[in-house]
Amino acid sequence: MLKGQIEIFFDEANILADKMFPMAKSGNAFESSCCVDVAALSTLVRTVFGVDLAIQTQHGLEHPYIHAVETSFQIVTERLCKPWLWFFFGYKERLRDCQTNQKQFIGDILNEIKRRMAIETDRDTDTHLNRYTMRF
Repeated sequence: MLKGQIEIFFDEANILADKMFPMAKSGNAFESSCCVDVAALSTLVRTVFGVDLAIQTQHGLEHPYIHAVETSFQIVTERLCKPWLWFFFGYKERLRDCQTNQKQFIGDILNEIKRRMAIETDRDTDTHLNRYTMRF
């Protein structure tokens, strides 16, 4: 099962290495978690959904989905720890914005899957029709 995913892991690791090389070459300390987060998201989307959204190449060190998930987690944690502040500091609006970003990203994945399925369905239908057309 993993043999089919090795090429994806290899591609994503190469993109990650290419991103981190200039930072490492500079000799200065840098935070690698942002690069690794984007690489992990890209790898997960490609392996789980079979969709290549070019996340690492199109987005720099940060992806809006990752930011939305982290912010949502912080807001929920803050609400659990200090429920009396929930109505006073705009947490609801921030959480709605994060949820909108998350839904948009998931929608992008689903739209790409639907597009691919439509292409495959058309291809199968054409092949099926051609097979019957040749008989006449």
